[in-house]
Amino acid sequence: MTSGEALKRIIAANSAFQAIASNRIFPVVAPQIGHAPFSFFWSAGREIVETLEGGVNMVRDRYFIRSSAKDAFTAEALDDAIFKALVEYSGTVENDDVSPAETLLIEVIEPMPRPQHESMGFSDSAELYDIQSGFEIVYLMP
Repeated sequence: MTSGEALKRIIAANSAFQAIASNRIFPVVAPQIGHAPFSFFWSAGREIVETLEGGVNMVRDRYFIRSSAKDAFTAEALDDAIFKALVEYSGTVENDDVSPAETLLIEVIEPMPRPQHESMGFSDSAELYDIQSGFEIVYLMP
């Protein structure tokens, strides 16, 4: 399982996110505008962190997540739900849709330092309010 797949599973399982956007969290490309509200995410970099003993490798992946809605209040609520689902998350994420099940052990998810963490804007062409946040996922290399 990739960190992006884990990210999507954590967000989609959050009840506050589900109440606002159902399961509309997408990797890389946003859907057609008529499906708002929704969120999409993309990778912003990777860093391999090795321990001194040379044994276990840890990975730090960076992601940006953009939440879009027809009004600023909904976009902000969606971003807040994502923040609460992700920040300081720690545990195993499992994909049991495949056999054998794939897992990813996440040490922690942290917001990126500002100014990278959050920005807000209005897209005239799409007529959507967008909030973009950044997160770092630290996990054990599978």
